[in-house]
Order: sequence, then C-alpha cells, then structure tokens
Amino acid sequence: MPRFKADLHIHNASDPREIEYGPFGLVSPYTIIDKAFEKGYEILSFTNHNNLHSDSNITNYAHSKGILLIPGVELNIEKKHVLLYNIKDYMEIDSFESLRNYRDESSLIVAPHPFYPTGSCLRDALIEYIDCFDAVEYSHFYTRFWNPNKKAVCISDHFKKTIIGSSDTHCIAQFGSTYSLIDATELSIPAIIHAVKNGNAEVVSEPLSVLRIAWIMSVLGMRFVHSLVTGRRFIRNQNDHTKNTSKSLR
Repeated sequence: MPRFKADLHIHNASDPREIEYGPFGLVSPYTIIDKAFEKGYEILSFTNHNNLHSDSNITNYAHSKGILLIPGVELNIEKKHVLLYNIKDYMEIDSFESLRNYRDESSLIVAPHPFYPTGSCLRDALIEYIDCFDAVEYSHFYTRFWNPNKKAVCISDHFKKTIIGSSDTHCIAQFGSTYSLIDATELSIPAIIHAVKNGNAEVVSEPLSVLRIAWIMSVLGMRFVHSLVTGRRFIRNQNDHTKNTSKSLR
C-alpha cells in the first residue's frame, strides 16, 4: 500500500488571524508548497483560523507539484481549537454538541495540541468530548526536556484514537520536523481520511533544538507585540474619533 508524507496543520499569510499579528514571519502558501515539494510531502492542509482555505489557484499549484491539498480549518468551538477537514458548512458548528452531528465517513475531526499550556487548547474537554474526535495531534513544538504531547499519546492510546504528527506552522522554521506517514490506497481526500480514521498513520518527529525554539519564539513574540501595539493604536484612534464626534455635536 502506498505511503504518503503529510502535514495537516498549517497556517499561511491568507489567515486573517495571522495578518492581525503582523508581517513578521508570515509565510505565503506558495512558499510552503515549494518547501513541502523539496522535502517530499504529498499531502498538506492549510487550516486557517475560522476560515476555510479555498483558493483554486493555490490548489492547482499544489497539484502541479504532486501535492494533494485537503480543505481544512482550525475552528474556535467554545473557546477551544478544533481541526476540521472536508466539512463545508463548518460555520454552523457552535458547540461540541453540534460538532457530533458533523462526524461522518467523509469528514475528519482532530484535536490539535490538546495539552499545551494555553487557553485555546482542549485539555479536559478532549476527554469529555472524546467521541467527537477521530484523531489527536502530536505537535512539533517540544524539546527533549519538555513535551506536552506525552499526555496526548496516552489519551489517544486509551481511547483508541489515531495520533497524527503535524507542524502547526505559523512561520517557516516550524515546518518539517514533525509530520505523518499515511498508508492509503490512493492519493485522494476520501482515501486519506479513511486511512487516518482507521489508524493507518505513523508519526515521524524529532525534538526541536534550543536554537530553533528560540528562533520560533522570537518571531512569534514579535508578532504578538505587534498585535498589542496595533490593537492599542486602534482603540486610541476609536476613542479620539468618539471625542471629536462628541465635540462636533455640542
């Protein structure tokens, strides 16, 4: 059976939330596709925040490189992040209860970075709503001395869920150290989803070096600071506008 190299969790410069965080480290989808081609990937998914990636030009470009793009989105559900694949009417999902209705043979639902120390990670909600998920993510962001993925592996083993490796790329330095090898009958969306659901995926991963962690943190840190500054500037401009409007009405 053919084995395909895949990364199913990638953000790019068309992600509205990425744009909000500023220009530092933003990666064009074309750049990611070129990099994936160099590294021998056959499957990618651009999982932008609350926004299904659906650009036919990019899909065709990936196809020209022999890469299958699976439509995906990282959706905010009850303030938690969930990865959805091949679900067109995803905007109707507003709770974990409603998420259950969209788990079928044609879709794939994955728990991303569930036990990392941020508020958007599922943590206990993964166990509470484990029946909503087909797979659990093994994320790239860890070292030899710190690895929140260990609990994700334990949970996936206990509940017999597939574990898949992915990068959660926000800057290019994150891409390439963690991925999945998926055994599927063919390179098509239905075949890949069927393979993952049935546990035919192997995680390939290596811990990040201190230098690489530092580089990634510096890029993401600059973007976070940029978002704070621009956000405050926006609020200040809105306040000034309100004051000027009030004066003109007197």
